[in-house]
Parts: sequence; structure tokens; C-alpha cells
Amino acid sequence: MKALKETLLSFLKDVSGFVLLILFLILFFNFDTFKNEQAGITVPDTWVLIHMNFLSIVLEAIPFILLGVFVSALIQIYVKEEIIHRYLPKNAYAALLPAAVLGAIFPICECAIVPIVRRLIKKVCPYTLVLYF
Repeated sequence: MKALKETLLSFLKDVSGFVLLILFLILFFNFDTFKNEQAGITVPDTWVLIHMNFLSIVLEAIPFILLGVFVSALIQIYVKEEIIHRYLPKNAYAALLPAAVLGAIFPICECAIVPIVRRLIKKVCPYTLVLYF
């Protein structure tokens, strides 16, 4: 009975999250349709400007985030934790050079670095290395 309750609760959380995501996307991409002065609904021009800037930033960042997720997946599949422990030093100062080299290998923007850094942290990479990276 407890397992069924936990499964049902997990399913409801997933469904509610999906519904909220769909609602957000509908409102996000159809923001201009809510600026209908005939129906008495008015949206301030500053909100429209903020919406336009936010949408342009998101659309420009998506390819880099996807690139970071792809590289993160490659790290998850092909780089074992033993390799990280073997080749990267534990000393914070000694880890500066390998972190700089890794940063030069992955010349991507800060949008794409976030998934890669999260994957390196999950692979038990030293925090000093991740900070330098």
C-alpha cells in the first residue's frame, strides 16, 4: 500500500510538472496575444520589452546549453572516476595547470560549462579543479 501511494504521488508530481511546463510555454510564446486592448487586457510596454529580451537570450543560449549537455554525456560515458583520480592531482595549486588545459580544450561559453561542471562534480572531481575550470 505504501509503495502504491509513493508511486501515485510520484506520478502526480510528474504530471503536475508537465502541465505547468506546458502552461509556461503557452504563456511564454503567446505573450503578445494577451496584449488585447479590445478585451480590456493591457500589458505594460516594459513587460513586453522584458519578455522580448528574455526570449532572445534564451534562444541564443539553447545551442550552447545543448552542446554542454552533449559533452557532459560524453564525459559520463567515456571518463571513469579512476581516470580522474589517476591523472588529476589532489593539491589545489597543482590542479591549476590541468584545469587550465581542460578549460582550453572546452572553449565554450558559461552556458555550456554548467552541465560539464556538474558532471565533473558527480564524478568526484576535486572542487578546486572544478573551480579553476
